[in-house]
Amino acid sequence: MVLKLNGVGFRSFAARGWLVCQVGYSHYVGVALPRSGGARPGKNGVAVTGPAVASRVQRLRRPDPYKARGVYPVGVSVFRKEGKRR
Repeated sequence: MVLKLNGVGFRSFAARGWLVCQVGYSHYVGVALPRSGGARPGKNGVAVTGPAVASRVQRLRRPDPYKARGVYPVGVSVFRKEGKRR
């Protein structure tokens, strides 16, 4: 499953059995990867193996309803709210 990291400065890298992500917080957030599976970070997303790992990565940053910033699967439409009207 491929997850999209949508946001300014959102990036990830793999290091020593961990997937480390920078997703808008003041610090890095890590997810431990199982020995059987793994993750391959790319330019704008992460390819993960297994639904359990994918759900843990998605929980790092839920999609924002106004600008759709966050972590979500590629091909899934994100609910967007309408902005303020005048």
